Amino acid sequence: MTTSTNSISLSQLDAMRAALGTLTEKPKTQFSSREAIAAMADDIRRARTELGYSLEDIVQLLQPHGLAICPNTLRGYLRGLEKDAEAARNAAATARAARPSRAKPATPKAPPVPPKPSRIVFEDLPPLEEENEEGPADLITRLPHG
Repeated sequence: MTTSTNSISLSQLDAMRAALGTLTEKPKTQFSSREAIAAMADDIRRARTELGYSLEDIVQLLQPHGLAICPNTLRGYLRGLEKDAEAARNAAATARAARPSRAKPATPKAPPVPPKPSRIVFEDLPPLEEENEEGPADLITRLPHG
């Protein structure tokens, strides 16, 4: 007989964590009526649209297999699935629209660069007269303008 204790040792805790860490997903084996319809929705739509069966026909086909629902319930489940799918599409579209664009923003054009003033070449300067002792201010006034 095992006795219950309130204290767990570190080695026991590690062993329990290791045991939980080895678990794999447990497959689902029981489904609600709504879950069963969701799993078969594509097959039901195909039976209706491509094969010509009514909701009443499908309900009668499924009853012997353990799914006891009426045609209106089946119709409601299918409509609910369509609304859920539409809401998911709208949410995805909204999320895409809200995301910033990955395209690089357009770089603004640089303002036009004004043309460079013409360069003064030494040949364009008036000759300096050595006899005349002009200062720098006099030289600037004698430079050609334009």
